[in-house]
Amino acid sequence: MAKINLSRAITLNKDDGTVLELPAGEQTVDKDVASHWFVQAHLVGATDDGEAAENEAREAAEQAEKAAAAEREAAENEAKGKEAAKGKTTTGKSTG
Repeated sequence: MAKINLSRAITLNKDDGTVLELPAGEQTVDKDVASHWFVQAHLVGATDDGEAAENEAREAAEQAEKAAAAEREAAENEAKGKEAAKGKTTTGKSTG
């Protein structure tokens, strides 16, 4: 089973000759129905040329890259903070 979100109600004529009436909105359907090109073309956020899955994958990759960059930056800042703290404690001289 798979969850889909249709932008409008559709009538799906399956390859085996059966006809499915699918309402607009979120619903759970068989995987073969969810992967059908006609269903894919009517998903919320689908583009006219059927690139919805490709766009979602691209957006997920961009989000992952942003998260990785943020983690790298946080690690660099933490390392700089530790170096600064280490320098203060090891180079402090007594003035007494």
